[in-house]
Amino acid sequence: MTDKDPLTYACGEEMVFTLTPMGVDGTIPEGEYKLKWDKSDDYGVVEKGEIPFTGEPFIYKTKMDKPGFVRLQSFVVDRDGKKVERRPRRLASK
Repeated sequence: MTDKDPLTYACGEEMVFTLTPMGVDGTIPEGEYKLKWDKSDDYGVVEKGEIPFTGEPFIYKTKMDKPGFVRLQSFVVDRDGKKVERRPRRLASK
């Protein structure tokens, strides 16, 4: 999620992404997982990172001096660096 409509950013304006990872029940235990992220843009600039999951949203800020798109992908990994697959929630039966 960005702090405003992504199509309204001007060249050189800071873009603010907020990522809030959630598990199947809506939470992820602190200390057991990490958030990995990859940022790329239309001009080939790539940044990657990994942070311990603390329960707080991850805020990522960037900007571009030319028109174009920025992509920010993220996923949760376990202690071994293995991607945690998201499972759909089961609906309660009547």
